[in-house]
Order: sequence, then C-alpha cells, then structure tokens
Amino acid sequence: MINDFSNANYFPLDYDAEEKEVLMLDVKLEDITDASFLDSRMNINWSQVTRVPETCLVDLLETPTQAMLFHTAFCGSTLLAKALDDAPNIVSLKEPNSLLSISDASLRFPNEELHQSLQTTLKLLGRPWTHSGQTLIKPTNSVNRLLPDTLKLMRCKAILLYSSIEEFIMSCCKKLPAADNHIRWMAQHLFHGTRLQRELGIPSNYRFHFLEACVIAWYAQMEWYAMALADDSDDKLHTLDMQDLMASPENVVTSCAKFLQFDTSPFVISERVAKVFSRNSKNASEEYSPQIREKEREAVRTRFGKELEMAMQWATEVIAPVAILPGDWKPLPNYA
Repeated sequence: MINDFSNANYFPLDYDAEEKEVLMLDVKLEDITDASFLDSRMNINWSQVTRVPETCLVDLLETPTQAMLFHTAFCGSTLLAKALDDAPNIVSLKEPNSLLSISDASLRFPNEELHQSLQTTLKLLGRPWTHSGQTLIKPTNSVNRLLPDTLKLMRCKAILLYSSIEEFIMSCCKKLPAADNHIRWMAQHLFHGTRLQRELGIPSNYRFHFLEACVIAWYAQMEWYAMALADDSDDKLHTLDMQDLMASPENVVTSCAKFLQFDTSPFVISERVAKVFSRNSKNASEEYSPQIREKEREAVRTRFGKELEMAMQWATEVIAPVAILPGDWKPLPNYA
C-alpha cells in the first residue's frame, strides 16, 4: 500500500468513480515530461498500478500551489504547456486521464457527488516535484464541463485558451476521418447539462452530424467558460486567443508565466519557446512553422470549403442566437 502521499512520484493515473478509488503508480519525472498525454499512451507498466481508496487520501493532502490551463482543443495548448514546463521546478501535466474519468462520471452522477473526488485528484496532481516547485495542470478539453466546479474548489489561477469557431471547425475537419467519432463524442460530453441543451431541447444521447458536433462542441465550451468567468470575482482567470499565442509566442508565454507566478528566467522561456514552437506539438521529431500551418489551413479550406460555409451558416442562424458567450473575456495582459 502506498503510504507517502506527499511524494509527487506516486501519480494518480486514473480514477474509478464506481469504486471511488484512485489508480496510482510510482513513476519517474521523465515519464511525465516525455509524454504528450498522461493516459494509456504513456510508456509505463500499467499492471503495477495500486488502487487507493479515496477515503485514505482526503485528510492527508494539503492544498498545493498550482495553476491550470484550460483549452477548447486544437488551439496550441500542448505547445503552451510544453513551453511553460521547467522541470523539476515547474512541471506541466498534460491531459491527465484521472480528470477525464471524473468528467465522464459527471454524465452519470450529479456534480456535487463528485466534488470530493475532483478536489482529491486535483490535490494529488498539484503536488510539487521539488520543495518549492509548482505544477501546471492542463486537462483535456472535455473536462471543461467541470471548469466552474474546479475553480470553486481550488481557487487557483488559470488561463482559458481558445480559438475562434471557424478555426475550431477547420481543425476538426483537418483531422478527418480519424476524428469523426471523437468530435461527435466530444460534443455530447460537453453539451450535457448546458443551458444551450435546454434551449435546443436536444437529448444528451443525440448523435450529431459531424459539422453539427463541431459547432455544438465550441459553443458548449464557451458556455462553460462564461460561467467560470462570471464567477471570477478575484481575477484569477484570464483568457487567451490562439491567434495571439501564435503571433507572438515568446511574449505570450512570458506573460502566462508571470500571471501564473512561475519563477522562470527569461532565458529559459526564450529557449523553451524556440524549441517547442518549431516542432509539431504531438511529434517533436517533425518540424513545424507558421508557413507549414498556413499551408495546412489552405488545404483544409480547399477541401472542405463548402462544409465550412454550411457549418458557419448553421452556427450563425441556429445556435448563436441561443448560445451563451462570456460577457467579460478578461484577456491576458501583456506582462512581457
């Protein structure tokens, strides 16, 4: 049985909502930093996982100093998380599966029943890897449905990264056909329990057309963002447009680090940005550049131009009139 719960090496790989158990494993720091996503794709031995009852953890964990990076998918969040990483002092946790499992459970249980599980998991994830270290938690975007609850429970600083609806739809189309089922699932997951769902009168198990799913997923996330921003009375949140991140990555990463109170030197940030933003976010062996990205966008426009036009028209005429967008976007100030 694990007994040193203060040690960040004992990592919460997953959460079993039915049994209320955290699946933990003793990992190395490089197991965390080398992985693009902290899920089944990690290069670890899952057979050695230990199941720890949640009740064994509740009173043993302190509230760590942590920060969070939420995102709407396909908007540069992995690049930003990697650029902010300065392990072991600042460790970026990229899409831990434990949070997705709790988000998935929220479709079956009332959110209030999962508050303790969510808080315990966030405390486990937030444990520093050095005495004065910090963690940056970047959930997968499907966890946005827990965004208001997360920030109420942890009261930590967070950045809400997003792209425009057109950019989001283009990114989804770019990933076809592989992304077809995933985008439809994402829309159902994020749509459940929103005011948008009530206004449209659509059941949670409705299987959207792919283009409908793109639009619904984006607007549902905007509603979760709007709720969190409306509750942010002490300015712990700032939003960040993907276009601003890509236009000036070093300045934006510097501003993010200062807002999140990361003690990272300008030299380290400059070095990290140069390394990270010149590579494919999911495959560091592939070179990437603004020119390559624009070429890919043009290819998507050429191939899916008619579909993009249809999706944007449906979004404008049907969804936008009943959707909720943030009233005060609270854009990230330029601290650079």
